[in-house]
Amino acid sequence: MKNTKDFLKNCRKTLLSNYLFILSAFAAGLLMFFSVTDFWDFILFFLLMCVLAAFFSFDREMIRENITIYKLPMALILTILIGRIFYDTTVNSYKLQQISSSTGLNLQIFSLCTTVVIAIAAFYYVTAILCFIAPRTNWPQLFENIKKTVLDCQNCKKAFAALLIIYLLAISSILRADINYLDDMRRIANGFPSWEDCSRYLNNILSQLINTNSYLADISPLTQIIAVVFLAAASLIILLIFAKDGIITAWNVIAVLPLGISPYFLECLSYKFDSPYMALSMLAGTVPLLFLNCDFRIYILTVILCTLVTCTTYQAALGIFPLLIVLICFEKWIQGADKRQTGLLLVRSVLGYVIGGVIYSSFIMTSIQTYVRSEILSLSELPAGAASNLKKYYTYVFSNFDAKWLVFIGMILFSFVIQSVISSTRKKLISLFASALTVVLSLCLAFGPYAALESALFQCRAMFGFGTCVAMIGVSCTNRDFSKLAKAGCFCLSWCFFCVCFYVWQRSGRAAEIRGFQDGDGDF
Repeated sequence: MKNTKDFLKNCRKTLLSNYLFILSAFAAGLLMFFSVTDFWDFILFFLLMCVLAAFFSFDREMIRENITIYKLPMALILTILIGRIFYDTTVNSYKLQQISSSTGLNLQIFSLCTTVVIAIAAFYYVTAILCFIAPRTNWPQLFENIKKTVLDCQNCKKAFAALLIIYLLAISSILRADINYLDDMRRIANGFPSWEDCSRYLNNILSQLINTNSYLADISPLTQIIAVVFLAAASLIILLIFAKDGIITAWNVIAVLPLGISPYFLECLSYKFDSPYMALSMLAGTVPLLFLNCDFRIYILTVILCTLVTCTTYQAALGIFPLLIVLICFEKWIQGADKRQTGLLLVRSVLGYVIGGVIYSSFIMTSIQTYVRSEILSLSELPAGAASNLKKYYTYVFSNFDAKWLVFIGMILFSFVIQSVISSTRKKLISLFASALTVVLSLCLAFGPYAALESALFQCRAMFGFGTCVAMIGVSCTNRDFSKLAKAGCFCLSWCFFCVCFYVWQRSGRAAEIRGFQDGDGDF
């Protein structure tokens, strides 16, 4: 009889734990689903949560066994971050503004109270997820392996120091000019982040951490120095990925410089408030490559998270990760690597990238109808529309870039094709076609999804993907045999860009400008 009572008591506790977990899961789902704009999206989300609640059996002892002093603050931070994004979105929601005006409620107080209540309910779920994931993944060992991979690469620290020094020297004239862009002027005047207008919610959070205040002040050049650190880290990861025999050479460092000092990216570095997040978006596009040799589930999860980071910081960097994957898969192919492994890498990369993009577009992104429209071209219009946008992008490239710069870039691309044919273990004719196709595909991916927008952005700050593409191909070339032509092209191009950083910036009553580089607004 006693055993029966104990059994029923335990059943009641387990049932109560399951009910609490389901409730907390719904609260967490509401926080994450903070940008519901379509009725059918909400219905789909509701049905998904019901299915999870019906089939998920939760063991309350699992938390007790796996909880640590580190997981509680981590869960709290995650909950606060998600809750803050939820609050920023609800305050700016047109629907809630209508409800607030019709009911007489204060919108900010109502949104804040709602956010706090839902976040408290969601904390249990977030903690449970961390406790569920932690014992199934050896995170300390995982990061130890990544650390070992980075530090075992010869000249890694020297390369990072060299990149930091070169990038800081390159932007020294920008720092000396001390010019405020229009966005900088607005943020200096009112102190509000207001990146949520472009669905860059992570910028709002990080800006308050960097400024240590919800009111943003002009703390430049600290923000631009932080951007340089992110930029150097992204460049180093690319060097690590393409390093031959685990050795980074001076030629590799020279070849990767257009990543950060191309004239197009100079506009990004000139923004006092935006520059760290523009550079962070570039870094997020390279981080998943550190997890290439990890368990495929960890790799896909990393790709998803980094895609979301890129989308919520600066979407123009979305072309960086696909660019790297195309070049890595091509390198493996010409070296005679196993086709199945190469195919799996490509499939997993595409899967993580697409999932991250779908999550962002469905649950996070808000539609933009200003100087750029966020709508993607329909399937019937996509080929012609994307081709038209790419044609316009490269029309700007050819008109903006000096003729000798284009010659140096042509030397790098030509060398890439020739080297690929010579060093390939495949048939030469097929290698020639594949290498030429890789170059064309890389140039098409350079601008990311912007090329597929109904109304694309053609300003300089959105076109830095071209310099990134040239830098990646250049690094790949300098690691191969018969690389004299590529090295000459990389050195000359990097030296031209480095010199441009010094002589193009000048003080002006309205803005800083680059001679020969005029965007649609005429402010760069």
